Amino acid sequence: MIDEKSKILLCEENENLGVIMSEYLKSKKFYVDLFLDRNAAYEYFVENKHTLCILDITLFNNDGFELIDKMHEISPQTYIIFLTPKGTKTDRAFNEKETFLQKPFSINDLVSVIKFKKRSNYAISRDTRRIYEPVNTTVYTIGRYSFEVQRRRLILNDKTIHLTSKESALLTMLCANANTIIDRAFIIDNIWNYEGEYYGKSRTMDVYICKIRNYLSGDQNVNLVNIHGKGYKFIIPVPKPQI
Repeated sequence: MIDEKSKILLCEENENLGVIMSEYLKSKKFYVDLFLDRNAAYEYFVENKHTLCILDITLFNNDGFELIDKMHEISPQTYIIFLTPKGTKTDRAFNEKETFLQKPFSINDLVSVIKFKKRSNYAISRDTRRIYEPVNTTVYTIGRYSFEVQRRRLILNDKTIHLTSKESALLTMLCANANTIIDRAFIIDNIWNYEGEYYGKSRTMDVYICKIRNYLSGDQNVNLVNIHGKGYKFIIPVPKPQI
């Protein structure tokens, strides 16, 4: 039986590139439905409601985005990765269930983006932007804090901080590597690997590190230390994830 979460709708204008991506993703245990035509892809999506779509933005740009909006309405849990040619400009305001990967890219970059996005268990309605929370969630105890991973909530007593997807991904990585040195490049490669140049990604990460420090400032036993020339060390009482 095919895992519905591993089914991907791939719509790519370049047939050779589409076949290469499809075959590689299949080798990584994904089930791929490949289309070269946007309308055919849309009709198949209506029937199957894939949870992940990879779409060549040149096939959907401008008037084609109406189909994208309909896809989100039909299946609010669907996440869409747009493949964009270098230098492509669009008036599209990407939402929480969309991202982009700029061509040319390595196939490993694509797989990394897919695996990162599959961690989210949220279904977001484009009409209400209301978040339907998962029944089950992983919880890390971070000193006096509780961190609910899938719900992206950091809780201290009666105070709750709602984290962004990037903040949650960063904090999850820190918890998973608590009390050990975690390399800067490792963090960037796993969270910001498909967004801009290395210098810009590094500066962005520094901003998020400061945010995490600020969020956890209510417990003096929790420290996020910069290890010069290496990375960071998240010093806390050993976190115990609860499933």
